[in-house]
Amino acid sequence: MDHLYQDLGSRAGGAFFEVRLRGSTARVCLMDIDQYQAYLDGDDYEYHGGFFDVSPVVLEVPAYQRGEARGLNKLGEALCAGCDIEGAREAWQAALAILGQRGHPDAETVRTHLNTLDAAEAG
Repeated sequence: MDHLYQDLGSRAGGAFFEVRLRGSTARVCLMDIDQYQAYLDGDDYEYHGGFFDVSPVVLEVPAYQRGEARGLNKLGEALCAGCDIEGAREAWQAALAILGQRGHPDAETVRTHLNTLDAAEAG
C-alpha cells in the first residue's frame, strides 16, 4: 500500500505532533519501529491514530512504550539470573503494567515469569 513515512525519532509519552492533510480522508498511524516493520511485513500491528478528514491532525505520543516493557522484561531476566528476586519481581510487575493495559500478548510471558517466582518462593 502506498504510504508516506516520517521517522519522528525518540519521543517521550505525552509529546504532541501535528500532521497536515492534503486532499481527502487519510489514515494517520503513529507506531514504533517494531510495529512499522510488522506493517511492512503484512503482519498484525498496533498503531495510535485513525482516519481523519480534518486538518491539522494532532496526536499525542502514548505513554505506552513497548520497547520500555521489553527492556523491563530483559532487566527482570537479568536480575533473576543474578538472584535479585525482588528486583526481578519489580521489573516484571512494571512490564506487566505496561503490557497488560494494552492487552498485549507479551503480557502472558511476563505473567509466567512472575508465577514462576511465586511458585519457587512457595515451594
